[in-house]
Amino acid sequence: MLSRKYKIYAVLTGIFCANLCIGVAIGSKIVTIFGLTASLSAFTFPLTFFITDTISEVYGKKASKTVVKAGLWCLIMMLILTQIAIYFPGSEFYKNQKEFETVFGITYRYILAALAAYTISQYFDVWIFHILKDKTAGQKLWLRNNVSTVLSQFVDTAIFVVIAFGGIIPLIPLFTGQFVIKVVIAILDTPFVYLLVADIKKKIKTVAEKEVILD
Repeated sequence: MLSRKYKIYAVLTGIFCANLCIGVAIGSKIVTIFGLTASLSAFTFPLTFFITDTISEVYGKKASKTVVKAGLWCLIMMLILTQIAIYFPGSEFYKNQKEFETVFGITYRYILAALAAYTISQYFDVWIFHILKDKTAGQKLWLRNNVSTVLSQFVDTAIFVVIAFGGIIPLIPLFTGQFVIKVVIAILDTPFVYLLVADIKKKIKTVAEKEVILD
């Protein structure tokens, strides 16, 4: 029977992967909110960094990297299966093929953008987070949470916007809106990171430096 610490880790991993796939599914839609132009993924991807920072703080670097790998495989599977579903012949009674293609028809350029932005930014986030953790001797969670997330969001946004939308729509307004929204969400989630980390530590009675062995 799994211990409580593994159960919580599994739940966080599930939420991480689900949010990642949802973000990719809705990310091709561009919206304008409060004068800011952004992909809808700007409202969902920040949660993935929220989770990896929480896991990094409680379970350690190895566990957070494992979550990133799990997310990458989920993303690859989602992209492959949705493309197969488009070309899979529908029943003669199915009349929504064009609508289905419109919703799930993701270009290879978009797939490359999603994979590259996700992989590079998530590993960068984990790396920065633990550098700051070492530098601050495990103190100032707010600092490493915000700095690692903001820098990672910059990398994520730059890669995704350039690859997915370069030459299609103006990049500067999209990058600016996307990044500003992500930064605002990152700042607002700081107290929730503290609350979640404290709650998890209380439940599993562990310390921040103790890593979960997942080999």
